[in-house]
Amino acid sequence: MLELTITEHDAIAHSTLGNQSLADLRSFDEQHVRRGADTVFDWSLSSAIKARNYVGVIQTANVSIEILPKIERSISPGTNDQNHLQCRQNLVYMLSIAGMLPFYERGLASQEVADVPLWEFLIRLFARRLLQELRKGQQHQYLSYDENLNCVRGRIQLSRDAVINAGLKHRVFVQYDDFNSETLLNRVFKTTCQQLIHRASSHRTQQYLREVLFELADIGECSVNASDLDQIRFDRNTERFRLAFEFCRLFLKGMSTTPSRGSMRTFSLLFPMERVFEEFVGQMIRRNARSLGLLPRQVHLQAKSKRRWLLRDAFDQGKFRLCPDILAEKAARETQWILDTKWKRLKPKTQDSKNGVSTSDMYQMFAYSQRYESRDNILLYPNVPDVSPTEYFVEDAKQKTKIRIELIDLNYDLSKNRSRLLQDLQQILRSNTGDFTAD
Repeated sequence: MLELTITEHDAIAHSTLGNQSLADLRSFDEQHVRRGADTVFDWSLSSAIKARNYVGVIQTANVSIEILPKIERSISPGTNDQNHLQCRQNLVYMLSIAGMLPFYERGLASQEVADVPLWEFLIRLFARRLLQELRKGQQHQYLSYDENLNCVRGRIQLSRDAVINAGLKHRVFVQYDDFNSETLLNRVFKTTCQQLIHRASSHRTQQYLREVLFELADIGECSVNASDLDQIRFDRNTERFRLAFEFCRLFLKGMSTTPSRGSMRTFSLLFPMERVFEEFVGQMIRRNARSLGLLPRQVHLQAKSKRRWLLRDAFDQGKFRLCPDILAEKAARETQWILDTKWKRLKPKTQDSKNGVSTSDMYQMFAYSQRYESRDNILLYPNVPDVSPTEYFVEDAKQKTKIRIELIDLNYDLSKNRSRLLQDLQQILRSNTGDFTAD
């Protein structure tokens, strides 16, 4: 299988992929749109396809494409330079903090993340976690069975027995309960691991999966689809399996049939990078609110319970809802600041006097400042060379209101330097704080 690693907005030549892989990727993109999402690739180029703003992995029968965030320096397709490894490590960390991955080991060596592609690492982490839990004991529960036996077990179903076994004295139709491990949850685990073992390329990852399947050897052969997942409920005895199950949900719901190849399955695990950035920054601020001079209850992500209407119509009905990414209140429930994240590479002033900040984004921040009476409003972008923070002030305002363009550096190992990340956030939020206690 051809394995490629690219970043957002990188192009892959048609000749690199081949006709069949191109057809599979186009079919996948069409299904992605039918599910209500945007296309993953730009198909407008004559000799190449270009990644858009998704990160993650796509696998077809012949090609696996890993898409990493474009943080600073570009990565050529297929290379394995240091920036490539750093991007992968930071993406895993950002996804875990954002709550988009069901698990993450804080003590996991960065080298293990770097040694294998993103998808391989996630499979390995899932298999290892699941194996640990299964060795503590599988889920068992009482299951009800209806069977035609040659002995009485449980309760005889008289009406059905009379129809099925008319004249057969050696058979009896019964219903009984049995305490065993043939549960839907265990079937989900077995089905997922059977699928994953064919997708893992590392011997070490395959070994973890084989050990899981050995633990589940008593579970009969079965097929599970995404609709079965909604039937699973957890209690105090099975709660320890929840994280592994959430990975199964991600995997099974990421499977899709490619029409051009019949039963061949295409898999994807994709995240819009602008949402990853928003959730990552929001969760970092919320989890470390006290270290940033705030109380957790003062931080509102997606302005929950704080959303307002921009306008009202003639019938006093609110129209055009405002929903800032992150809103912080003062003790008196006044707005302290509003922050919106934008995953976009700004431009030096030599290329654009406004650094590439869009007019619509500034209009949006102006609307926030007016409706929330916020004096400090921040547009936060990833750091790029030759671009500096900028402040703008609202004219004719009753109070001094500003809109700030701020930058945050993501081009270092975020998981090993959480204090540096929090210091950057402290400076951006201009809060006074003592020691950092990063979550």
